[in-house]
Amino acid sequence: MLSFLFYFAAVIAVGTAIFVVLSKNAVYSALLLVACFFSLAFIYLLLEAYFLAVLEIFIYAGAIMVLFLFVIMLLNLGREKALEHFMYLQRGLSMLLIIVFFVGVSLLFLGESDVLHQPAGEFSAGGVYSLGEALFTKYLGQEKDLMIVPLEHVIALSLAIFSTGVVGVLFRRNAITIFMSIELMLNAVNLALVGFSRYYNSVDGQVFVFLVMALAAAEVAVGLAIIIAVYRNRQTVNIDEINLMKN
Repeated sequence: MLSFLFYFAAVIAVGTAIFVVLSKNAVYSALLLVACFFSLAFIYLLLEAYFLAVLEIFIYAGAIMVLFLFVIMLLNLGREKALEHFMYLQRGLSMLLIIVFFVGVSLLFLGESDVLHQPAGEFSAGGVYSLGEALFTKYLGQEKDLMIVPLEHVIALSLAIFSTGVVGVLFRRNAITIFMSIELMLNAVNLALVGFSRYYNSVDGQVFVFLVMALAAAEVAVGLAIIIAVYRNRQTVNIDEINLMKN
């Protein structure tokens, strides 16, 4: 049952991430990104990273997305317009990245994973106390029970979300949508760290995720402030039309 919930949440996370990149409307992209963050928070719960699941909702789905929506509504952005000469290159490279992604996932599932040996036992390193103790004193190494899904599936989900974010960064022209794609990439890395933390009986990965979340909040605040400043001068957030630092 828990494995089914994981795959169900994974489908929602990947689907919403794809539509974040595909949507030409920044408001729709922001709302879909919120749904993606909630799905990732649910996956963190299934991987017993309870404290990080709460932070995912409070920091990403809450504070960060409020900033995104505030900036989008403040700038009153419409639909993104793509340059005609860029469309053919975009489609070709997108197909190439899709092929590379599916080849990578296929190799991940078909490859041997005998070198990975997960110890058995009860897992208890995903709570607030253990994470705080590891962060402020020393790392904990406690035994845990088996994961609900293989580690390879968690990494495949992380790879799918990360690849979607890369496509958004490379081929979208709206600076805010590019920013959202970067957030997808950061969350994909966080998911991989949580998966390895759960698999190897260690809270080390969760500590790094906690630091990434703290840095992401500051990065979004600074980045969106820069976008607002640029928009006031150029009346656009299309990166192809922004050349303030040229010459």
